[in-house]
Amino acid sequence: MTLALLGFALGTVWASFTQAALGRIAQGQSLGGWSQCDHCQTRLGPLELVPVVGWLWLKGRCRHCQGGIAVQYPLFEFCNGLLLALAVWGQTPAWPLLLQLLVLQGLIALAYEDAVRGEVPLFLVFFCLLAAGAKIYLTGSDLLHPLTSLLWGAGGMFWIRTLYFYVRGQEGLGEGDVSLLGLLGFLLGAEALIPLVFVASLAAALFSLLQLARNTKGLQSQIAFGPWLIGTGLVFLLFPAIPRGLALGAG
Repeated sequence: MTLALLGFALGTVWASFTQAALGRIAQGQSLGGWSQCDHCQTRLGPLELVPVVGWLWLKGRCRHCQGGIAVQYPLFEFCNGLLLALAVWGQTPAWPLLLQLLVLQGLIALAYEDAVRGEVPLFLVFFCLLAAGAKIYLTGSDLLHPLTSLLWGAGGMFWIRTLYFYVRGQEGLGEGDVSLLGLLGFLLGAEALIPLVFVASLAAALFSLLQLARNTKGLQSQIAFGPWLIGTGLVFLLFPAIPRGLALGAG
């Protein structure tokens, strides 16, 4: 229980840092310096920077200029804290667990970047691959199957993307989706790829239908598929019985 609470706290702090760091990198700013209000550039106080609690205390507004603070910030922090709490629940602290948490945080950062900016930074993909590879090495497992699964994932998505472009004459999937499915193949195994794509596609389609139902003018922008792939992959990582059951059901 104590480890889960610590995981939740660290998850919220890391999510807060991730949002700030990725935002600064995207704008070409330095990672150093104190955080400021996006509206009035006033330096934020220590309590304002506390994940989730700071946003609730401020009631979602800057106390200096009353500018609105997007709810995505505390929501992302809370969800990431919950993810880490679930990941460490009942676990014993060890290097493989730490490396697994680094992989999870890399995936969360990738999902955030794709959802907010429509980008899949390759340095984050390589970060996840290195952390996952180090975990496999420490546990004495074989690297051949993960590497083969990476090729199946990336290669399969590449040909799906190419076929879609050939049939429709336009891009339907981004280049980042190719690297994401390769990464998820490395993490989950080739046998989980078909259930992964099926569940992610179904979730994205349902979300699109909900958007269409709420907006009579139709979809106003393209929906990023990466967050749905990663979200499904995170569920599969935390609950390995789900992809195994889906694969057996499909067979």
